[in-house]
Amino acid sequence: MQQGTMKLLSRQIARRFQVSPDSVHPMFAGLTTEQLEELGERFVDAESLDEIRGWAEEKRLTKAQ
Repeated sequence: MQQGTMKLLSRQIARRFQVSPDSVHPMFAGLTTEQLEELGERFVDAESLDEIRGWAEEKRLTKAQ
């Protein structure tokens, strides 16, 4: 299920910000299924791809602590 979620999010985010899905997919590394689901809601309101990247990095750092 997580792989399918990641693939769909990659395509949606890539389309929204007009980038390659391959450039989006790596930012999902280390995120839980729940975090991916949250990202699925958050990206709709995000103003930039950098905002999405920052959110994902914050989640990874929080998880590492």
